[in-house]
Amino acid sequence: MLGTCRMVCDPYLNKGTPASSTSSTGLQAEAEALSDHSNVLPPSTLLQGPQGKPGKPGKPGPPGPPGEPGPPGPAGPPGDRGDQGRTGILGLGGNGAISTATYSTVPRVAFYAGLKNPHEGYEILKFDDVVTNLGNNYDGISGKFICSIPGTYFFIYHVLMRGGDGTSMWADLCKNGQV
Repeated sequence: MLGTCRMVCDPYLNKGTPASSTSSTGLQAEAEALSDHSNVLPPSTLLQGPQGKPGKPGKPGPPGPPGEPGPPGPAGPPGDRGDQGRTGILGLGGNGAISTATYSTVPRVAFYAGLKNPHEGYEILKFDDVVTNLGNNYDGISGKFICSIPGTYFFIYHVLMRGGDGTSMWADLCKNGQV
């Protein structure tokens, strides 16, 4: 327990001299001298004893980061053979391969075209940007599609009008000259 210097040191200042014979200035000077502890370390209150027994082991820490992946392993054994595939197109061939007997040789017809330049007037619209023309059934000079292979044909067209000056616009799809 720490206390004031007076409480700890006074009994030892004047050994053999009665306390009444000490003047108050002498006590004050001695107390000031003893109170300057800037250069002196206090005596240790801990004594070094023998080493104790080891303590109990602590709790395990958190797991560390995963390690680097190892090299690939050896190849496994071959698997079982799969089931036989389905019969080929139209039931011909039996092994699923496409042969000249099952492949359709009927020509295909399709065209895709657009305009690079604006069009005005009431005449037949002639596309000046023909992207696809399978079968060459679209004639860009006349602007007509003439089908050489009988069948059902599907047409889609989009019309975009720029401006907004109140003029109207329309486009008709004609078959053999009829709307």
